[in-house]
Amino acid sequence: METCRNIKISLCLLVCILITNSSCKVKEKQEIISIPANAILVSVIDYTDLDGCQMLLQMENGDKLQPINLPEKYSIPGIRLFITYKNAEGMSICMAGKLVQLIHISEAK
Repeated sequence: METCRNIKISLCLLVCILITNSSCKVKEKQEIISIPANAILVSVIDYTDLDGCQMLLQMENGDKLQPINLPEKYSIPGIRLFITYKNAEGMSICMAGKLVQLIHISEAK
């Protein structure tokens, strides 16, 4: 009798432990980023040493873009981004690249 009771208690404890462990698992959140088909790959380059310039974007062919709306979190020299853009109206003192407005921005992993 005592053995049956010990087995039942052990099974109950085991079930409780299994339920507790399975409910405590943290699932990793995977972020899915969709990149537009017309996005281009650029590298952020620091042009702050040049008068009137900030961070520029260098395309793979070497051409430079001067974004008017690059978020601070992407203003890191060397970071690679996928972007889409349109030409921006206006003038800039920098004149090291074409003035553009970014439409889509995502970090290249």
